[in-house]
Amino acid sequence: MEILGGGATHAAMGMRVWNDHIGIVAAVGQNIPTHCLKELGQFFDLRGLQWRKNVTPRAWQVYESDGRRTEVFRTSLEELNSMAPQPDELPTMYQSVRGVHLQCAAPEPFKSWVRRLRNSSCKCILWEPWDIFCVPENRDEFRQLLPLVDIFSPNLLEAQRLTGLGKDDPVAITADLIADGIRCVVLRMGARGSLVALQDGVQHWIPAFPVNNIVDVTGAGNAYCGGFLVGLDESGDYLQAGLYGAVLASLALNQFGALYPLEAAQQEAIYRLEQMRILTRSGGQPNPRRSVFDRLAASWDSRPAPLGLEEKLECILLASDMSPDMTILDLGSGTGLLIPNLLQRQPGQILAIDLSPAMLAILANKHRLEEIVLPLAADGSQLPLIDKSVDIIFCHAVFPHFPEPRSTLREFKRVLRPGGRLVISHAASREQVNAIHREATDEILHHDLLPPASQLASMLNEENYSVTKAVDNSEIYLVTATISEGSAHRH
Repeated sequence: MEILGGGATHAAMGMRVWNDHIGIVAAVGQNIPTHCLKELGQFFDLRGLQWRKNVTPRAWQVYESDGRRTEVFRTSLEELNSMAPQPDELPTMYQSVRGVHLQCAAPEPFKSWVRRLRNSSCKCILWEPWDIFCVPENRDEFRQLLPLVDIFSPNLLEAQRLTGLGKDDPVAITADLIADGIRCVVLRMGARGSLVALQDGVQHWIPAFPVNNIVDVTGAGNAYCGGFLVGLDESGDYLQAGLYGAVLASLALNQFGALYPLEAAQQEAIYRLEQMRILTRSGGQPNPRRSVFDRLAASWDSRPAPLGLEEKLECILLASDMSPDMTILDLGSGTGLLIPNLLQRQPGQILAIDLSPAMLAILANKHRLEEIVLPLAADGSQLPLIDKSVDIIFCHAVFPHFPEPRSTLREFKRVLRPGGRLVISHAASREQVNAIHREATDEILHHDLLPPASQLASMLNEENYSVTKAVDNSEIYLVTATISEGSAHRH
């Protein structure tokens, strides 16, 4: 009892760990405990607090062992709404803020707040909706409100309820919301991590930071939003912003209440951010390949094509035994070389996954009218897909770039359905591929070498695949394999 909480406080703490200049615009009642007010003042600028004659809003959080949560409000919704700060109460010193986490009733005062913030030159507005507003009856209202802000961040349950789409299809959920005209959707999925979807069609999956001893899950989503907002402001990169958010969500899980010792939290946040970068193999030193391919993206399609490319691509697709309506994973999709050939075979869905967001932005622009093509930025060694969800994995012109091939093959097996097929290919000889990599300008590529097909086939057999083809000649490299019933495993 009497522990500071609330979405604003948790989100503000998510910002405060990364930034010293955080203010809160919120209402408090005359009966707020003195120690709570003193604690707030130690962390935040409180010139935005609005004093009301009502009692300070309070709620109890009840959690079941299966994760279900019941929120018992000790303040009525009417009282809560009547206390909410209004746009004309925005302090003058906050009018040049770089980012705002907005959490209020909609459509009003939401619309008025957005107008006020835009008039105050706010650069970025992240909207975290109230749970009670995320219902199908308000879908048309959301279509009008979403284009007004920069980032929309519901949790998975809220987004599922709002869109009516399946719980196990977060990619489709974010695509549905992006279609409403918002620049970025950040879907928070608890232990499953988060999915950051952008208007250019690129999506980033960010795993949750592993926390062994969870004390309390209250406010973790709010803290994620605060961390994401500051991360985006500091880095300008949506993937990095997601890592910032994931780190702050993990810190929120370690104690009761929104506030915790700042110096220790900042040191731990820096450590966890580096661990997240290693875990996701993104950004910074742990994975130079992403920056390499981002830089190459603009000129990628102007490279000379291998001789007989179209015939070779057809040979590769024939070897896959692909049928209509299948779910296809085009891994290392790049700018989309395989996509036109895949579309001709009428798949149910093409998941175009690549490490490089710059490559995927080009792909997304080429195929923006193809609803079944879903670009997703992620590392192939840790796929943002549920178990047994893919019929065929095409791994074309990318396999040498996985530094841990065995663990990557296990990850492929996890997402393949029983009877699913893996196709690893290059439209050039192994000697040509390895020569290109050894002579590459970027040293990180010098060791990204393609093994002999016989060696890869042995590796696949050891990982319980059944190899069906192994071609390694002067024209093409092609290895295909299947997984049998019961060989896929949970990861």
